[in-house]
Amino acid sequence: MLMYGPAKSIQYIERECIIYNFNSLVEGYQKLYLIPPNNLGATNAYEFDCNYMHYILDIDANFIEFMKIMVPLYQNTSDVYLIIDDQELWALEVIDSLMKLIQQRYGINGVLIESKDDYLEANDDYFDPFFGINNMDGDSQRYQEIYYRVNGGKVNLDEL
Repeated sequence: MLMYGPAKSIQYIERECIIYNFNSLVEGYQKLYLIPPNNLGATNAYEFDCNYMHYILDIDANFIEFMKIMVPLYQNTSDVYLIIDDQELWALEVIDSLMKLIQQRYGINGVLIESKDDYLEANDDYFDPFFGINNMDGDSQRYQEIYYRVNGGKVNLDEL
């Protein structure tokens, strides 16, 4: 299950979960580097969504960061929780764009967790069988190819 929310909501999570710091100032969690340096030249939300998708999918370093979220979900080994600073409007717009990308590309809906009830009502969401698995299969292949190119040898997804 893919979840996101403020750091205070981590206490509600009862299952094994990988926690990433998306944009908060909370220390002690691995940082994800998926915040763009600016608005990517966008003048509206739709344009930002498109530009942000390209920012993630077209730049290998950003794609690797993105796959840190997707690999555990793909392998069904762990839930993923992204800590966000919900006081920053720009961050909410970026996380919203990221959730749209994941939903459209894989059919997985991220769940905003702000209370115990949110967690209890959240449902596991699996890859959409029509396009999600095919996209993830291709993305995992690209992920391995990038690691092969960078590390000089093939790295199995199970080793990551």
